[in-house]
Amino acid sequence: MRIDHILEEYEVPEVLGKYLIGGMCGRDKEGLPIRIEPFGNLDMKGIMKSVKKTDLEKIAIRNCEQLLRECQYQSKVQDKRIDGYTLIFDMANFSRKMLWRPGLSVYIANAEILQNNYPEMQKRMFIINAPKVFPILWKLAQPIISENTKRKMKVLGKNYKEELLKYIDEDQLPVFLGGTMTGPNGDPLCSHKICHGGEVPESYYLDDSVASKTADRATISPGNDLKIECEIESPGSILSWNFKTEHKDIGFGITVKPEGSTKEKELIPVSRVDSQVLEQDGNIICEQAGKFSNSEESQHCKSNAPVNHRPCLVM
Repeated sequence: MRIDHILEEYEVPEVLGKYLIGGMCGRDKEGLPIRIEPFGNLDMKGIMKSVKKTDLEKIAIRNCEQLLRECQYQSKVQDKRIDGYTLIFDMANFSRKMLWRPGLSVYIANAEILQNNYPEMQKRMFIINAPKVFPILWKLAQPIISENTKRKMKVLGKNYKEELLKYIDEDQLPVFLGGTMTGPNGDPLCSHKICHGGEVPESYYLDDSVASKTADRATISPGNDLKIECEIESPGSILSWNFKTEHKDIGFGITVKPEGSTKEKELIPVSRVDSQVLEQDGNIICEQAGKFSNSEESQHCKSNAPVNHRPCLVM
């Protein structure tokens, strides 16, 4: 799927449409569109149990492409160049149960993808209703946040309204954030534009979707790895993978031994993945013929790691 067609071609899973927080609402005094994310209402564990890893990556990219399109639209409407947005990151209702490392890791990783691929889009960011545990979250996120992005951030507590109104007119700010904008029937949350999340019903859970009749099962003992090899004869082929572990996280990576060579080349470095929580799936384009291997390791596990995986798919 091409990124510039993701808005038309990617079908957003229902659970993400209903429970993944955020949306565009209003514009600031410079004419920049505003994105509001009620992070304190996010059920990341429920989301991760309901979709695949690639869905979270695609929806993040889709949101940015949607912002790009909105900037293009606002440029025409306002007859001036609009090339960025303002972000309001609302941490109201945040609780310690949200300090769930796998969920935070995925959220931060997606933020890093967006920062690397859309580096100049975010013009300013307001973090409001910052809780007492914010320093813990900052410690986790700080290493991947660029110095340029840090300079655009303002961390505010509950008395944020005065600061927001320096940059945003009241009629462009929803009532729940201190403005006067409402949705249909006087909705103070502007829910027609902003998804406010909430607890994900278990009916959306994938329920070990990979552990099906089409999946193979293997057990990786501590300190060992599971290597699956696939011979690629035609350059340009697409190699896909899909797996989930039952109780433990593992390391995952991909190497290739090019045709006619005796040495392996690392394509995806082995790194820890929370495969016990989130179904891991992905693909790469094989630019050359050769023997491709995916490695699943349990170097840091103290007990066996059962793995359910589908055979590598080549297209």
